[in-house]
Amino acid sequence: MNWTIDQLENEQQQHTLVIQDEGFDAFKSAVVQCADKAFSMFNDTVLDSSMFCLFEWKAEEASLTIVVTDETKTQEGKHRVTVVLPAFRGELSEDFLEDLQAFIRDYLTTCLPFLQYSLIAAFSLDDRSRIKML
Repeated sequence: MNWTIDQLENEQQQHTLVIQDEGFDAFKSAVVQCADKAFSMFNDTVLDSSMFCLFEWKAEEASLTIVVTDETKTQEGKHRVTVVLPAFRGELSEDFLEDLQAFIRDYLTTCLPFLQYSLIAAFSLDDRSRIKML
């Protein structure tokens, strides 16, 4: 895995992994890699004001980003973790989105690093003002 790390403003870091594989199994594996990376940095990311662990799907970019935010969803934690899957660019079908959310929800129920924190897992589709609780 070749993660790139970019420095953003306010000492925030963007961690990005690009995966060229196709198929939903490859996608699920990429989601797990992204989540594991994000959760491994929770000690440095989760603050007292943190409320949400957002899973943001951006179809135009074919990217899934995991970020910890406050209750307003405007103040982010130190680390943003993104996996980019070019094979899924533009994917907005209802079946795909339902499968993605179900997979994330199922994964989180047994993910000890996530369960150690009192965060609300939520899914957003291009717009943080409308989220769906996982």
